[in-house]
Amino acid sequence: MLAATLNKVLVPILSCSVLALCNKCVARTPISQARPIGVEREEVRYYKPSYFRDCYIDWQRGFQEGLGPVEVNGKWGFINSGGNIVIKPTFNEVFEFHEGIGLVRTGAIVDTAKAAFFGLAGRWKYIDPKGRIVIEKPEGGYFSEGIAPVCVQGKWKVLPGDGTITFELEKFGGINKKGEMIIPAKYGFLDYFSEGLAVFSQEPLGLDPNAKYGYLDPTGAVVIEPVYESACAFSEGLALVSVSGKMRFINGVGETVIPPQYEGAQSFSEGLAAATKNGEWGYIDKLGRFVIPPKFNIAEQFSEGYAAVIVQGKIGYINTKGDYAIKPRFEDFPVWGTPGRQRPAPFLSSFSEGLAPVMEKNLKWGYINVKGEFVIQPKFDLAGQFSEGFAKVAVADKLGYIDKQGNYIWEPTR
Repeated sequence: MLAATLNKVLVPILSCSVLALCNKCVARTPISQARPIGVEREEVRYYKPSYFRDCYIDWQRGFQEGLGPVEVNGKWGFINSGGNIVIKPTFNEVFEFHEGIGLVRTGAIVDTAKAAFFGLAGRWKYIDPKGRIVIEKPEGGYFSEGIAPVCVQGKWKVLPGDGTITFELEKFGGINKKGEMIIPAKYGFLDYFSEGLAVFSQEPLGLDPNAKYGYLDPTGAVVIEPVYESACAFSEGLALVSVSGKMRFINGVGETVIPPQYEGAQSFSEGLAAATKNGEWGYIDKLGRFVIPPKFNIAEQFSEGYAAVIVQGKIGYINTKGDYAIKPRFEDFPVWGTPGRQRPAPFLSSFSEGLAPVMEKNLKWGYINVKGEFVIQPKFDLAGQFSEGFAKVAVADKLGYIDKQGNYIWEPTR
């Protein structure tokens, strides 16, 4: 399950630098965004390890707030929608802009095969759209609802022998856009805010097998006590949590709205949530009723009126009535990484801005419309969702950006 895999990967290197990766669902028991490694098909597909040199390549978003991260000669900067560099590539790593502020890192990269996708060190800073540093300390994640989770203590440590990277003694809090600490740094973990609440724990994420999670408001007040083994961000007024390994949905004051009855579930999107019963996935409404019967091997959240589903190893798309808009015929891609260092692949095939990236039998990626027609022919080695009119693509070992006609605004340079 994805949560368990996340914990396995994050534990050795946990730090606030990893916050940018968080999928807004933390757990010590398997929960929600379930995707077992290599179970749908006997064949396991691996992507080039260079795609994971850093964990901040977000394949599900291209541009954010008018800027897209690019790499030139081993350094990262940002381009605008015209494909012109507007923030010079001088940083070791970057993350997309959120709420007018971006994350950049300077410092050494510890490059070791044992670091399991990450290999990061150094410090993160906050910049404005002109590349000027606006907040230097403390180090943390991106801004959401005006607050960024940060940690103010801790140190990097590279373990002798296998080179595993660890980050010790962190304490998490939250800052505003002036860099002021508005939530005291006293927590073992603090996630991003969503719908006015953020997941927190007194214990470090993944390090304490008995850790419990609750929710804070923007003032740092505890709104929902930390009693859950697992907790996801609020979405459409509800949050998915787990108690004694059983999942339920709660409202903003911690009341159970949908009681435990599913083997797995995802957060709500467009009024529906994927849930599983007897090993099959369907979709429930906010009363907890299956409105689309569980009949899929895997089911993704709805986006733009469609959801990607997997049946017998093939990806197709259904509408909110459960009818196929596009019958399953595209290739699944269950695993990212290299043998021995792998993780379940996130879905990249959701529709965004009218297009969805899919993989054909030749293992090349292209983009289809809602009729299932290829608008951009499959010619890429990896492809992400469109955002603000552009999408990230990979050709061989290099990353670039295309527009909706499939034309490069930034030739692959990685």
